[in-house]
Amino acid sequence: MKKISILGLIGAILTICSAWLPWVKVGLMEDAISINGFQGEMGGNPGIIFVGIGILCVTFLIINKKWSNIISLLFSLCILGLSLKYMGDAKSFGDMASGGIGLYTMVAGSALILVGAITGIRSTPSAA
Repeated sequence: MKKISILGLIGAILTICSAWLPWVKVGLMEDAISINGFQGEMGGNPGIIFVGIGILCVTFLIINKKWSNIISLLFSLCILGLSLKYMGDAKSFGDMASGGIGLYTMVAGSALILVGAITGIRSTPSAA
């Protein structure tokens, strides 16, 4: 296994772990309420989607073929876009709301998956 694909695997694990970390913090220091990926409004659990995508990225990065790296790259772009969207949504809760460490972990994880997938695409020879 190449060193850069290990970075992609670390990024996928960070993405999986980010679902349990606080995504949004609302309130002041002592009275703050944290919301993670499994506490969505109206019963939604977007954390399950990120755990699933992270597991798929781990699988595709372990396969380490050109097509699997392309799929991991597409998944990482989806994760990055959604995490940035959720950061923007955190501001819609009001002045006392901020993005939590889970969203920043998700951005870092998706960036590492992106680097691992791009390097895997560049270093994997194409099929004959």
